[in-house]
Amino acid sequence: MLGMANLGMRRGSFVGAFHPVGSNIIVMNKAPFDIAMRTTDKKVLNAYCYHLLLHEYLHALGYISEEEVRDLVHRVCSFALGKDNPATVMAERGIAFYFPRVTYFSQNIPIPRDLQIELVKDFDKSSAGYIN
Repeated sequence: MLGMANLGMRRGSFVGAFHPVGSNIIVMNKAPFDIAMRTTDKKVLNAYCYHLLLHEYLHALGYISEEEVRDLVHRVCSFALGKDNPATVMAERGIAFYFPRVTYFSQNIPIPRDLQIELVKDFDKSSAGYIN
């Protein structure tokens, strides 16, 4: 499952997404995503989403080590998308390569006191044909 939630932002830094261990959900931070939707080229936006979702999906598969997941994301992106794809470049050089000093995400948005997750309807409908 995919959920969107306001996880807040501080000037120049933010959590893009997370996966609660033992669950079947990935939660993306709505604040930087909304800003990227308005300010970023579609190819780079898609790469940003792919990069985040792949990273968290690997956590969902049981890879807990951040270092190991970063390496796997780079390897998968390189193999599947090619070395020049923005997702591969983000995996190799970091998201800041496309968002220098995260200037696109320079707003301060406070971290909410309660987490309200909006589920993305039909996010993975193709693999859940057994559910009516």
